Amino acid sequence: MRGHRRSAVALGLALGLAACGGGPRGFYASDPPRIPLGGSFTVEPGEAVIVYGVRSRLCGMQPPSFETAAAEMFNADGAQGPASGEIFDAGTGQSVAVLCGGTVPVRAIGYRAPADFEGEVPMVFYGTDQATVTVARPPEPEPEPEAAPEAEPEAAPEAEPQPAS
Repeated sequence: MRGHRRSAVALGLALGLAACGGGPRGFYASDPPRIPLGGSFTVEPGEAVIVYGVRSRLCGMQPPSFETAAAEMFNADGAQGPASGEIFDAGTGQSVAVLCGGTVPVRAIGYRAPADFEGEVPMVFYGTDQATVTVARPPEPEPEPEAAPEAEPEAAPEAEPQPAS
């Protein structure tokens, strides 16, 4: 009887976790969006992309304001802001922070490319985390080859009527 009770409790816990989204990981299943921590991105001139997420120094706390994050992230040794274009506050989201043991809220940092610029824009956040945005126009679509005028199909010889027998 004791074994059945343990099995029932384990089953109840498993069903309960499944029903509420699987625990802490399921909490953020649909909202807020995942924010990258650097990487490589490609945008067209004049477009924007989220390139980084800044978390609080205390795990799980609300992320810093954009003003606070902007003042810190490019002031470390080796940090580098974008040479062209601008960074902007892209709201909040979540990122995985290994030091915090899971997902944490972050301030999303966006980059907007100038409308008249093409090239690569490297950035280094806090002196270690890198992001590179390639700004390029999409390739021109190849013109479709002109279709050759279709030749009229040869008329099939008409069958001669067969004499009735």
